[in-house]
Amino acid sequence: MFFLEIDPGLLCRLMRRLRRHASDDEGSVNVLLVGVLVVLITVGVVIMIPLGDAIADRRNSNTASDSAALAAAGYCADKLEDAYGKAIRASDGKGFWEQFGKPVSFYCEGASQEAARYAQDNGATLTALVAQAPLRYSVSVEMNDEVGDTGLHSPSKASAELSLTKGLCLKNNRIGVRAEGRCMTSPDDRQDKENRKEGGEGRRKGDQKRKDNPPRPSGYAQKAEVDTRLIVS
Repeated sequence: MFFLEIDPGLLCRLMRRLRRHASDDEGSVNVLLVGVLVVLITVGVVIMIPLGDAIADRRNSNTASDSAALAAAGYCADKLEDAYGKAIRASDGKGFWEQFGKPVSFYCEGASQEAARYAQDNGATLTALVAQAPLRYSVSVEMNDEVGDTGLHSPSKASAELSLTKGLCLKNNRIGVRAEGRCMTSPDDRQDKENRKEGGEGRRKGDQKRKDNPPRPSGYAQKAEVDTRLIVS
């Protein structure tokens, strides 16, 4: 029978060399992992910084568009309430009715400038203001600052509407006074009812008198209230 004789000293030297190689390989793996982590962190930072800027710009642009839309609606609401106040303070029926019967755009001229001012105060430029309906405004804005170094400017849109809560009303897209259970935009709305009660000569005399100084309606509020709110799309 054949026996292989192994030198114990040689075996010890081989074991020490294997352990040394294993240790060296582990160190190489650790260095590689550190390098990969450094690269990943660097890439993450490069991506996150512009992404963070984009998110911040988007939030700022939303704030600017919301402010601009509410500013336009608020401006219009103030003008409508002012017109109603002038009607209440008028010394006669003619002065009262002069404040009604016009389209909303007549009272709200200047809403665009107000929206532009609020957009500018929030670091943006108003690019459009559209009356989607007589009592609703839609605005578009664009941030003045670029998104990072992309050369792009963050855009945003918002809409706001008015609600004629008290005193005022809308008839055929014209502003009127809510009185006697209906919306009246002119003294003719009231005269139609009065004329049905009269006839012949009495009607003609009444018509001339009402034309010179049309009477006010009855039962109208002494103060108008117009609310505004953002429209969530």
